[in-house]
Amino acid sequence: MKKMLLSLIFLAVLESCNKYFENVPPSVSTVKIEGAVIGSDALTIDDKGNIYASDNVGTSPDPFNGNGKTVYKITQRGERTIFADNLEGGPAGSCFDGLGNFFVCTFRDGKLIKIKPNGTRQVFAEGLEGPIQVVTDKRNNLYVSVAGFGDVPGTKIYKFTPQGTKTVLADLFALGGIALSGMTIDKDENLYVTNYVNGKIIKVTSQGAAKVFADLGTSEIPYTPFTSYLAYANDNVFATGLVANRIYKISMAGKASVIAGTGAAGGTDGSPSTATFDSPNGIAVEPFGNVLYLSESNPKRLRRIISLKQL
Repeated sequence: MKKMLLSLIFLAVLESCNKYFENVPPSVSTVKIEGAVIGSDALTIDDKGNIYASDNVGTSPDPFNGNGKTVYKITQRGERTIFADNLEGGPAGSCFDGLGNFFVCTFRDGKLIKIKPNGTRQVFAEGLEGPIQVVTDKRNNLYVSVAGFGDVPGTKIYKFTPQGTKTVLADLFALGGIALSGMTIDKDENLYVTNYVNGKIIKVTSQGAAKVFADLGTSEIPYTPFTSYLAYANDNVFATGLVANRIYKISMAGKASVIAGTGAAGGTDGSPSTATFDSPNGIAVEPFGNVLYLSESNPKRLRRIISLKQL
């Protein structure tokens, strides 16, 4: 009875949210944050709508060799607190599993860190070649994409059971999957991972079968190399163009389009077609699929696009 009641409440809230955003035109705005600037890298949203922002750059002038070590938590009211600090390896992609555990990749030292609901930490995995993103499936298995580090290329997606057993789900070298970056998972547990430098987005099934899903570099849209993180919502994959200063949508048929950003670097709010971004990087969608959040590397701002389903 309790589960049924909660389900009914959830459906009522979902319907209310959808109806509200059906009548509000899509727009881009800058989220007002209490305190200092937020993270420059990946974003994760929990089931309550709180945002977790990784700061991989820190105070370093070089975004590729940052000294950041913090994950910030931002509430829907803009309240900012430190969720996790002293992540010396450089926090990048993160996710929550179904048990409330928070996992974060630390890029520079090749680790996957687990933070339990009570705040205790453990090194869940190490020896990974530049881990960038981690996602989880319905059985709490974890999948990690690697960008490469030093002389070791990043071509693999690793799978970890909840107990920590590691296997290679897919090696994407033959498909041009070198220097892997952002990754997301759809409702059918297919993975989508992007190549950082060439705009290829590769689809990988839960059994490890892989194919090129979309290629931003050859599609008929404005594109500049360096595709960062991905998010899945409303049967679409969304991608950030770090240098292009644009936000992309890719349908399940693999058709790509620009949904926001003129291509000029800036911080102009307003309609998606006239708004400007400065090095958009992290990306995440709130639980109802109506609001998309973006982090920007250079100014470390948090932006959002509302009424996402209309775009």
